[in-house]
Amino acid sequence: MKMLRLSLGLSLVAALGISCGRPSPVPVPSAEPSPQPSSTGESSTPEPSPLVLWEGFDPVQGEWLKGEIAAFQKANPDITVEVHHYASGDEFIERVKGGEAEFDLAIGHAALAGSLMAEGLIRPVGGVFEQGFLDGFAQPSVEGISRGDEIWGVPLSAGLHLLLYYNKELVEEPPQDTATMIVVAQELTGEERYGLAMNYRDPLWLLPWLCGFGGWLVDEDGQPTLDTAAMVEALRFLHELKFEYRVLPPEADYDRADELFQEGKAAMLVNGHWALAGYREREDLKWGVVPLPTVTETGLTPSPLVTGHYFVIGSDVPEQKLEAVRLLVEYMTASQRQLEWMRQFDTLPTNKGALNDESVHSDPLWQVSVAQMLAGRGASLGSNPTMLLEAMREPLAAVMADLMTPTEAARQMQERAEEMLQTR
Repeated sequence: MKMLRLSLGLSLVAALGISCGRPSPVPVPSAEPSPQPSSTGESSTPEPSPLVLWEGFDPVQGEWLKGEIAAFQKANPDITVEVHHYASGDEFIERVKGGEAEFDLAIGHAALAGSLMAEGLIRPVGGVFEQGFLDGFAQPSVEGISRGDEIWGVPLSAGLHLLLYYNKELVEEPPQDTATMIVVAQELTGEERYGLAMNYRDPLWLLPWLCGFGGWLVDEDGQPTLDTAAMVEALRFLHELKFEYRVLPPEADYDRADELFQEGKAAMLVNGHWALAGYREREDLKWGVVPLPTVTETGLTPSPLVTGHYFVIGSDVPEQKLEAVRLLVEYMTASQRQLEWMRQFDTLPTNKGALNDESVHSDPLWQVSVAQMLAGRGASLGSNPTMLLEAMREPLAAVMADLMTPTEAARQMQERAEEMLQTR
């Protein structure tokens, strides 16, 4: 027993680093005592600097974001987040370039992310997050923040996609393909009523049909692909709806098309997912909504443009901050928070878990919107879809005024896009 106690004692002594030799002489105190450790409790380790996050939300969304970040900080007391607001993406970029603003994270649309990428102000996110995490987001939302093989941000929300709304008192069975849509629209056109309405002078309403005929805005390198056979066919399709089948009103911007539908003077309407919330409140309007009909000539599903908000990470974020960045982004894009964002602001989640949640599948309207979003496409980062849509606007309007052929319009769209690219 004595040997055991001795062995244990020696082991503890060795572990504590105490010498077993002769005790050292007791030192004699000097005239001036040695400095003692500070009693303030301050650590010699510097406090970690806060994460700096910039956002461009409206006031209501901004307050919601701050509330969620406060909850994150409560769960992660070692992380402090400073939230700043920018009024416009251009202003934010100029302030960063001029050294007036620094950021670790920013939330913005794809256009902002593309500009930040072009200026070398953000970094790809593949080195920060596990691939399994990034694989957990819907493809259209990831497509809109990718360039080549690199993903440059994490999707927070998705939207902008178009849907087919219909008046249930007029349309018994919503059309599943464009040939049927035309037949139904012709049958319901007449006596100050139109079978179909849409904002047909806006290029956003052209894009789904461009995809339905096998085309898209840009190629894999982000270069415009507007002068194509698919574009000619998409323009021809819209032109025929108005001038051959005569199912569209002679003039219709966004407000007029929406007004016709709500007054029962348009049997069907192509409108955005954002209209769902307003139509829900119309108890006197019996309406339904379905995905856009398949293009009969090609068998392809129309793919509307999908965009949204993204988290992007500053290119100069130090390594010691990246773990905090990862934790915050993963917290903010978790299913429960994306679902709450959906309920509050009528945008779709990007997290596949949220998209498959029972609360989404149990709501037939959200279910349709999700199906159409998943069939949509994002424009590759840096391709500047806003600029491309602007290049398409005047030629499209000329076609819909019967002043230009689809072939000539497609050629002019491409030329205008290339000129804009050279001067931006």
